[in-house]
Amino acid sequence: MTQRLFDEDSYIALFCATVLKCEKCENGYCITLDKTAFFPTGGGQSCDTGKIGDAKISDVFEKDGVIFHIADKRLEVGKEYDCGIDWEKRFRKMQNHTGEHILSGLAHTHFGCTNVGFHLGSDAVTIDFDKKLSAEDIDFLEERANKAVFNNWAVKAYYPAPSELEKMNYRSKLDLTENVRIVDIFGVDLCACCAPHVKCTGAVGVIKIVDFQNYKGGVRLFIACGHDALDDYRTKQKSVQNISVMLSSKQNTVDLSVKRLFDENSALKAELAKQKKMLVDTVADSIADKNNNLCVFVNGFDANMMRALANDTVKKRSGIFGVFCKSENGYNFLIASQNVNLAEMKERINTELAAKCGGQSTMLQGKCTAEKEQIYTFFDSLDN
Repeated sequence: MTQRLFDEDSYIALFCATVLKCEKCENGYCITLDKTAFFPTGGGQSCDTGKIGDAKISDVFEKDGVIFHIADKRLEVGKEYDCGIDWEKRFRKMQNHTGEHILSGLAHTHFGCTNVGFHLGSDAVTIDFDKKLSAEDIDFLEERANKAVFNNWAVKAYYPAPSELEKMNYRSKLDLTENVRIVDIFGVDLCACCAPHVKCTGAVGVIKIVDFQNYKGGVRLFIACGHDALDDYRTKQKSVQNISVMLSSKQNTVDLSVKRLFDENSALKAELAKQKKMLVDTVADSIADKNNNLCVFVNGFDANMMRALANDTVKKRSGIFGVFCKSENGYNFLIASQNVNLAEMKERINTELAAKCGGQSTMLQGKCTAEKEQIYTFFDSLDN
């Protein structure tokens, strides 16, 4: 059994320990110590990293009461080493995990929610509740959670005696009967948990619910606490600052400026669509109503405009109609017909126009590198 220093004092970052075993493994060397402050992966929280001597520790896990440390180099068995965890990473996790307890306790008390999932990773911290919550409920939780932080209530982690545990009404995802570690946040939460926490709620700093979404019949909260909340605020504040400069707007009214820009953009899109339709109609009206095969060349037409022109023109003729628009390496084209099976002509079109096209029997679309005269010659040959 490894002495669990993180259970005794979650603020231990530096310690000395003796190597009991060192064995080569797939990812380096598997080290066991007589005692450790490295928290192993568990309770929804990733493990600590750091150093034992000059060996870097990348992974920590527990099995049968023994805590294993994965190191990048061999250490001497029986030797005592100076050890240290990456404290900033650990403290951020402590802030987030304690913040999760505060939110979960309040959600349970006020809304009858059960925490059915928790993930504390390097890129996101999420809590899953089994009931849906409204935006107003989320705001209420965040407000109450931060009041608990500001009150700086004590956070106590301990192993109660079995007789004491039996009388406790505590939250737990598992049916635990022995060696139950309780985290007690005064007036807010009582929960079974193995992870390190801060010693008072004030050390959480601030609790921010950055987003939420419906998830498996309940709700998933995305949260950031303490240092992570500050980083999140700085990132978003910088973004708002940049937007306010680009829009010549005050930071607290950038949403109104963006809405105005969005409305202007929508109006411009509508006007552009109107002008495109007028251009298509003008070209379509200039095409004579004849039954022979025909191709036309246009400039600045996108695929939708070419399709609209083709759909309108094929109604006027029994033959094949093609519309070609100049591109960087040749022409984009669309060929249509209501009476000729174009699928049967695909191979010929690809060969004679140096083209690649696809589509259905009534319409083919693609690109070609043939010159304009070659294209005219091809359509003339269709009349013969």
